[in-house]
Amino acid sequence: MYNQLLVCVYSENPADFPTGSVSFVNLVLANATSHTRTRWQQAEKNSVNTIMTKEKLEELKQDLDFIKAKLKEKSKVKPIKEKETLESVIQYFTNNLIEKYKLTQYNFVIKTECHKTNFFIQDVEDIIRKIENKDTNPN
Repeated sequence: MYNQLLVCVYSENPADFPTGSVSFVNLVLANATSHTRTRWQQAEKNSVNTIMTKEKLEELKQDLDFIKAKLKEKSKVKPIKEKETLESVIQYFTNNLIEKYKLTQYNFVIKTECHKTNFFIQDVEDIIRKIENKDTNPN
């Protein structure tokens, strides 16, 4: 009736999780299947309802340019306090971008990589290219 499921959490940044984050969960497979179906249907509804308009795409590009500028500014700053302040501003805006433009619908792992700003920027640029290609090539 119950199966044991091992859940491991991995991050390249050791400060994200306490070391040895492992937990065991009792899992009823019948409920998991039902839950998975329900979540898939919800995700499908959300993806159909949220199509990024050209105006939203332009806003996304501008917001991404802002993050790039802050990242460049951070690399030029010397005092550690200022770097930390800029890093927190960058993190705030990356999380804001994910929520505001629902970027997890285009790349479901983007939220796990948002603390690595360079990877996040590449992911968002890939999303922008995909959306632009979809608009120009409707097939």
